[in-house]
Amino acid sequence: MAEEEKTTYERDAEQRLKELGRKIDELLEKASTLEASVREQFMKQVGNLKTQRDTLEGKLRELKSESAQAWGDVRGGFEKAFKDLDEGFKSAVSRFK
Repeated sequence: MAEEEKTTYERDAEQRLKELGRKIDELLEKASTLEASVREQFMKQVGNLKTQRDTLEGKLRELKSESAQAWGDVRGGFEKAFKDLDEGFKSAVSRFK
């Protein structure tokens, strides 16, 4: 059961990560419509989001490499990192609407 749960979680985590990556890409497209002074701040925030996404991808790789018995410990770190990235994304969107 643990292996099946781990596999299901990994697929879900990959999907969530892809979706946030897509949303970050959409933010980048919007940057071209912003005034230069706002665009610089916006690009910095999006750069931070990309860094967080890269960190999260590393945690997902770590999660995948763990045994079914040990992955629960790594899962907690992944969930926290995902929550931080999601909150950062929401903050960026709300600041630049």
